[in-house]
Amino acid sequence: MKQIVSIILALMLPMLAYAQATLSFDEPAKSEHEALPVGDGFAKALMYGGVEDDVIHFDDIEFHVRQSFACDTVTSYKRSLDLRSAVVSTDWSTKDGRLYSRRCFMSRFARAMVLRLRSWEEGGLNFRMEVDSTWAGAQVDSLSEEQFMVSGLDVKGTPYRYLVHLISCDGLYDTDPGLVVSEASEATIVIMSVSSEQMREVQRKSYRALYEEHVCDFRQRLDKLSLDVVGREDDMLRFRFERYLQESGYAVTGVHPLMEGRRYGIAEVSEMLVHSEGGQMLLLPSLPNGWEEGSVKGLPVDGGHEVDIEWVKGAFEQAVVRCGGPKCVLRSARPVVVARSGRGRPVSSHMDKVGDWYVTEVSVSTGDKLLVVAN
Repeated sequence: MKQIVSIILALMLPMLAYAQATLSFDEPAKSEHEALPVGDGFAKALMYGGVEDDVIHFDDIEFHVRQSFACDTVTSYKRSLDLRSAVVSTDWSTKDGRLYSRRCFMSRFARAMVLRLRSWEEGGLNFRMEVDSTWAGAQVDSLSEEQFMVSGLDVKGTPYRYLVHLISCDGLYDTDPGLVVSEASEATIVIMSVSSEQMREVQRKSYRALYEEHVCDFRQRLDKLSLDVVGREDDMLRFRFERYLQESGYAVTGVHPLMEGRRYGIAEVSEMLVHSEGGQMLLLPSLPNGWEEGSVKGLPVDGGHEVDIEWVKGAFEQAVVRCGGPKCVLRSARPVVVARSGRGRPVSSHMDKVGDWYVTEVSVSTGDKLLVVAN
């Protein structure tokens, strides 16, 4: 019996961690301030409104996705942002038992926004995707049954041209000049700049291929700076959300409206785990209560260095320092042993006890990688 329970818990742990890396809401966003943002570092988009009229604010354009059923027929609604895959999901059902979903992400690889709409009833998907021609002087032109173009001048007077392409659909569709889809179960739309070098390649790809490329690329970038605190998933949510914003191209200044009341953002975590002052790195100066075991990876510090740290039972265990300059001085509550990693050469270091801290000065070269272990 104990073995069965252990197996169940082992299977549940990844699910619990996954849940804590997701922002979820049971009501539509009423404005841009409540919207879940997506971006690829170049283009950005916000989605708000509701299932009857979803607004996509994509760079300089507002698209409207209008469903053909009344809003008061919706019996359940959920929108969420997966911080690990950078995908915004919307799921809802209606009084007659029909299920619907939308998935949206901004692909850095494709330089395009990808939007997928589904109905779990055959032929139950009916919607229009339109652009208000008065918005920023936008002009909408139909190019084919699957494509229309939006062009105009942005707020700075710079010309823009965006292509909206229906890359897959199992129902009826047309452009007049917006996109009209009816009697479908699935429709996938990409929105991209006409100047995108990947435009032709993207148009030939399936939703699954675009999704897998996007998730793989985003997670590789996201993991360059990461935080893991055992048993404190909720504490990490603001840090993870700010990392998501950084990799999506948004400036992180102050507390985002969706993170009100949460303390541990990137700036706060950096200061608590590595304090840089006077050319010295103070390791774990103010570890929060309850953070008994964990690690941080990729923290940038003064002097051009980058550090990974692990701690156990609330105390420093080991660190890896990637040196970006000729001087590295460490301060720690415990004495440490320093070795140069990967090159097989000894490291020249000197350690003194200064007050409550051990100060270790290491002779390094730019590009050196040091392994620092508690003694």
